[in-house]
Amino acid sequence: MKRQRLIILLVLILRIYHVSGQINHDTLFVFVGQKISVKHLKQPPSNDSLIFIDGKYKANYRIVQNVYGNYQGKTIEFLAYDHFGTPDFSKSKYALLFVFKSKGQLFHVQYQYFDVYKTKNGRWASCGDPFYFDEKYKKDIVSVINPVKLEFDKPVTFKINFKVDSLRIKKVFPEPYFRIVNNRAIGVMGAYVEDLFLIKKEGILKGLGYF
Repeated sequence: MKRQRLIILLVLILRIYHVSGQINHDTLFVFVGQKISVKHLKQPPSNDSLIFIDGKYKANYRIVQNVYGNYQGKTIEFLAYDHFGTPDFSKSKYALLFVFKSKGQLFHVQYQYFDVYKTKNGRWASCGDPFYFDEKYKKDIVSVINPVKLEFDKPVTFKINFKVDSLRIKKVFPEPYFRIVNNRAIGVMGAYVEDLFLIKKEGILKGLGYF
């Protein structure tokens, strides 16, 4: 698993340098978006293996909240590349997304997102361990990130396959972030989008050279 993540990270770095030639934090835009559409784009065979092995998608989102950067408009269109098929961020109605601009085109920072949900206090948050995919950066910024109890407008639940063993369930839906009831995991703790952005800013985005 660690080797697979390392390979993905290397591909991500090469992808960004291939598209932009350099990384500039001034081109970064981070926002909570509501999905309008995510469509697969067919690609002709290419000598560029990075393009050939990654699926290409055109995404359209309504901007719900600006978290970082400047973008004028109520909707946004960007390209996303994914080695594993349809991008996971498109499976959620709302997501915290990270995009950058290069040569007049917006691109998704590959694999970087959080599924987010509206809370009763009017903010956006994601349930679960905010460091789940960023464990290697946790020791550097955990002191300023405080996961909190969350009350969502609507319960955030995830169906659990009965065939999954209990250890796997505890790893994917750990306490105290989730409460298991029958075959469902209910989100009860997590972090707001401001802290989620900070985790990426001080972690993978810094590692990629944005900050």
